[in-house]
Amino acid sequence: MNKKKYKQLDQKERDRIFLLKKKGKTNSDIAKLLGRDKTTIGRELERNEHQRLHLYLPDTAQRKASKRKEMGR
Repeated sequence: MNKKKYKQLDQKERDRIFLLKKKGKTNSDIAKLLGRDKTTIGRELERNEHQRLHLYLPDTAQRKASKRKEMGR
């Protein structure tokens, strides 16, 4: 049975998502460039939006992801 191995997004990928989104790229375009699924990109943008600014900021996203990982499920 082949199980997919999932890899969490890292800071470098989050920086690229931010820059590509700023250039007007779609989630599908970004997903293809990063070798990820478009739903991964959409989920990342939605889950890690800055609460007050309502923007995706890679540093905020990394901090939120690290905090979730630390807390566990």
